Amino acid sequence: MQDLIRDRRRSGFVGRQREITAYRDNFRCPPEDPAHRFLFHFHGVAGVGKTSLLRRLLQLAGEQGALTAQVDESAVSVPEAMEAISTQLARQGHPLKGFDRLLQRYRQRRHEADSVVATLDAAPGPPGAGTPGVPHQGGPVDAAGPVPAAQAPAAASPAAGIAAQAGLAGLGLVPGLGAVAGAMDPQQVAQSLDRWRAALSTRLRSHDDVQLVLSPLQALTPAFLEDLRGVGTAAPWLTLFFDTYERTGPVLDAWLCDVMTSDRYGALPANVVVTRAGQQRLDPARWPAGDFAAELELELFTEEEARALIAARGIADARVVDEILHLSGRLPVLTSMLAETPPVRPGGGDPSGTAVERFLKWVADPVQKAAAQAAALPPSLDEDVFRVAVAPAAAGLYGWLRALPFVSDEAGRVQYHGVVRSAMLRVQRARSPQRWREQHRALAAAHAGWCAELEASLPAGTDVREERWLDERWFGHRRNETYHLLCADPQGALPRARRDALQAADVGPAETRRWAQTMEQAGTDADSEPVRDWGRRLLAVRGEGPRGVVEVCTFLLREAELTDPERVLAYTLRGRERRNADELDASIADFDRALALDPAFTRAYAGRGQAYVLLDRYAEADADFTRCIEAGSDRAWSLTHRGRARLYLERYDDARADLDQAVELDPSPMSWAMRGEVQRVAGAPEQAIPDFDRALEAAEGDYAYAYASRAQCHAALGRPAEALTDLNRALTVDPQWDWCWVERGRLHQDAERFEAAVADYTRALELSPDYDWAYANRGESYRRLNRLDEALADVDRALELKPEWSWCWGERGEVHRLAGRIEEALANFDRAVELEHDYAWAIAGRGQCLAAQRQVDAALAEFTRALEIDPRLTWVLETRGVFYRMADRFDDSLADYARALEIDATRRWARIGRARTLGHIGRTAEAYAEVDAVLARWPDHADGLSLKGRLLSLDGRHEEALAAFGAALLADPDDTSLHGDKAETLMELGRYEEARPHVAAALAASPEDGFTQFDEVLLERLTGGSPPAGRWAAVEAAMLADSVTDADRVEVRLMCRAATGDWAAADAALAELATAKTYWLLLKDVRALLSMLAAAPVTSAADRPRIEGYLRTIDDLLRELPGV
Repeated sequence: MQDLIRDRRRSGFVGRQREITAYRDNFRCPPEDPAHRFLFHFHGVAGVGKTSLLRRLLQLAGEQGALTAQVDESAVSVPEAMEAISTQLARQGHPLKGFDRLLQRYRQRRHEADSVVATLDAAPGPPGAGTPGVPHQGGPVDAAGPVPAAQAPAAASPAAGIAAQAGLAGLGLVPGLGAVAGAMDPQQVAQSLDRWRAALSTRLRSHDDVQLVLSPLQALTPAFLEDLRGVGTAAPWLTLFFDTYERTGPVLDAWLCDVMTSDRYGALPANVVVTRAGQQRLDPARWPAGDFAAELELELFTEEEARALIAARGIADARVVDEILHLSGRLPVLTSMLAETPPVRPGGGDPSGTAVERFLKWVADPVQKAAAQAAALPPSLDEDVFRVAVAPAAAGLYGWLRALPFVSDEAGRVQYHGVVRSAMLRVQRARSPQRWREQHRALAAAHAGWCAELEASLPAGTDVREERWLDERWFGHRRNETYHLLCADPQGALPRARRDALQAADVGPAETRRWAQTMEQAGTDADSEPVRDWGRRLLAVRGEGPRGVVEVCTFLLREAELTDPERVLAYTLRGRERRNADELDASIADFDRALALDPAFTRAYAGRGQAYVLLDRYAEADADFTRCIEAGSDRAWSLTHRGRARLYLERYDDARADLDQAVELDPSPMSWAMRGEVQRVAGAPEQAIPDFDRALEAAEGDYAYAYASRAQCHAALGRPAEALTDLNRALTVDPQWDWCWVERGRLHQDAERFEAAVADYTRALELSPDYDWAYANRGESYRRLNRLDEALADVDRALELKPEWSWCWGERGEVHRLAGRIEEALANFDRAVELEHDYAWAIAGRGQCLAAQRQVDAALAEFTRALEIDPRLTWVLETRGVFYRMADRFDDSLADYARALEIDATRRWARIGRARTLGHIGRTAEAYAEVDAVLARWPDHADGLSLKGRLLSLDGRHEEALAAFGAALLADPDDTSLHGDKAETLMELGRYEEARPHVAAALAASPEDGFTQFDEVLLERLTGGSPPAGRWAAVEAAMLADSVTDADRVEVRLMCRAATGDWAAADAALAELATAKTYWLLLKDVRALLSMLAAAPVTSAADRPRIEGYLRTIDDLLRELPGV
């Protein structure tokens, strides 16, 4: 029946034709039309009819086929506004499924965060003394996510690496701890972390959950808009209405502006029309453009509009009409109200009375009249509250009340129109102050009783004073109880209301706003300026986010005349929020103040312990968590966090003991994962995996951190496929985890999947545009792809973000080295070593630069120094092995490769290097075995194929050699060095024209290389050309410059003089070679050249005997070599 009545009223809507027409015409303009308006904003004084107009426009939108949803003042936060829209769209058959799931997850995670330390301690003071318990909103956690493994390990201790990874580390069990240990200076790593992420990861299962609780708008809004886009395709229009915007605007306006005018959260469907009604105009600072918005002011009815409305209600008596016009002042809400229930006879009532009194006189039934007045006392009411508010005789009139024209009804709760309620409250307050106080006290007592019932329903063993504040229903009753107490006795109830503001601040920002609004409303309704002023000031200081809580606590500490127990709580809350905002020194100072007032307040120890962890003051953190354990407060939580602190202190046995107890007390996902982390960091990844398995079982697979940590265990155990699978799972659970994208990129990079690595680093940077570690790693991958300009740009950006980063200076040096900018490279490596004196990787990089400058002895000294710092640097062992080989120190070279393979038997470069050295000294069977071992695992390894071709060619197996060179070029077409090897083999076979394009390709890639130049002039000589003497001299000079040992230089002179026919000089070089310290490969290279000259058609008959004599001498020298 009520719906039918409302339908008739809507169909009889009178007035506001200008506004209705403008709104209706807007549906005739497609969104692309410049005349279309996406926003309608109606403003006007209270009672001017904004809500009624919105109802009419909502009906009109439905008539146009639009989906509709309305948000009113009951939504005091953005998530609640989105939820209201989602609920209404679901009733119309279009649920926002993705958003609803995420909202449910938000509530679950928020509840987990709220209850982390709910049992830590109660606020000091006796129960019932007006100081409720002290719940803790966030829980002591601050994990930002782990720091990835560095390419260039430094000498950091394991604990230092762990501490740096934790960064904000409330959780402490961040993946990547072990990988960073020994990789970077811990202080530098710590400085690289974004410490703004705070205090949630202990109970939450992923970085995404942390962000969901810390920044719900950033997580919920994109999902909300994505679902709206889907719903927007199902209807021609999607209309969103926001009523009482003067109350909701302070919370919603910035968000709504972002949603409509920016890309911050994603796109809003173009067929959305937003309609708002409030008392204020559009804020020109936030909504400056008028091309998409229509702003319309609602004024009093004209006399014609007012008369039309009265006539539409069936009132024709001129005296009644005039009376209604007089009483209402043409204010639409009063005009409508009076026209709905006119006097029984014209002239009834006293025209000098107020409009409300006159209206109530027209309600003939005195019971109804009294009920209508009494029901105005609560700000809103359901039937239970109604029965308390009214006399027993009126207990059955709730249905009658809901049908009154000034009463709105939403989901079983009703609320008076603000203008009518304010007038009724003034009448009752003035008529009988005593009765006013009695009625409010009765309502307060009822709400207090309902609070007690909810407290009694809590599970046995629950700290009632703590848990009750986390119950939304209890909080609502407590707020209503406080409202009525303030109305009954403003001065007497104000102290408790101020104290309870602390509890509301602890629960959350929405609750703080509700509490402040309740105080402001009570002050207005009771006409108490002190109460109203407190509410307004509390609203003004609360703001949004952690700073708002800090300001609320500061305000209360300064203004509220708190008792000592209350000050303890205020300092503790402020310390928590300052810690979460990375104001760590100020945070500790607040916890110190709390503990100075109450040395037994466990919660302050817990909070200070977390702040100490963030400052790397682990011993002090250990002491604070020990105090929590001794007090018996939430032992599982306290043991977990002390275990974390002891992990950082490298007290692994003590950490494991604490975590064993924690797991026994609370086998939660976090406790299992933390124990696994201790084992992993202590060097037992195989034993850590079962703990991560249990963490994932307890979390039903919804635990990104455990997947990521288990992945690092697999990687440490040489199981990259399993590691990749776990990282994929982690990113499925938490696709917003920037660290995990970088970690997967590192895994791809280690497997030489550089393009995939770049893609992952790029995704991390999309999520965190200032993520220095992602820039640095992407720069490394670009370097490995030989995209040196892009590599340098990324490394430069990383250094802008973190100028004192030694690793990044080293990486920059490596990019410059590969680009041939040796001086710049040396300067960068020097800077890296200046920042970190024992930075072995940079020292070795400096050695490579010195080698490029042909300072081989100096280079070897740098490699040796690097290995003294870190003997397990396999790549340095491999590099030193190369230079030992170049210096003809073959035994030392083989020893370095053997050591590298002892450390990591999978090092293919060590096997290739060892094969080259074995080939140099003629141990070709062993060399073939090493190469074949590499090719068995990596059949397309270009260097392996090329080296095998070289060995085959030297053994005279030229066709097999050519096949190997061809396979190598197929495997790596960009490796132009392969062309030179193939060209020389073709020249040995006399296939000069086939050799020519390979010589050209090698020379184009390395025009300054002396040996490549030699191939060019040799080919010209073999095909009948006559390179000028100056050209031969330049080639010989270039080859000598590239030579390291005396034997190498003798070989160069012999080859160049024999090729030019300078036999006198060649004879001298051959004689010198016979007494030099030669080796198998050198002699085989000389023999190959001489064979080419002997077989060349252009060689004169006179020269052939001399060449054959040279060949016999070389063969004799080969036979004299030891071990060949």
